[in-house]
Amino acid sequence: MRWTARKNLAPRYRESAVWGHPRADVRARIAALLKDGSDNREMATYLKEAPLTTDAAEAMLRILERTNPSLDHGVLDVRRAKLHRPQPIRSQHFDAWLTGEVAMFATMRSRLAAAA
Repeated sequence: MRWTARKNLAPRYRESAVWGHPRADVRARIAALLKDGSDNREMATYLKEAPLTTDAAEAMLRILERTNPSLDHGVLDVRRAKLHRPQPIRSQHFDAWLTGEVAMFATMRSRLAAAA
């Protein structure tokens, strides 16, 4: 609540956007719009108890960018009142890593479903 008191934050409802991967669809949902100076930033929220790591935030931000590249994005770690913004420079291999992670989860899911 302290963090939001200092910010111009408005709830935002938008249908989940889908980043299509050949083996899985990744859904991204925007929870709020933050007016950050003269910029508007769409935000996703992270509510889990464990802190949001920088790598996980970057993955979420990249998925948001790929589903709606026309706006700036952020991920708010709600429990720690920390807004993660995209890093100015990402590794040139970041998208390949992200695609590999999605493929790994898709493989794990299909194997668990087959075993059940």
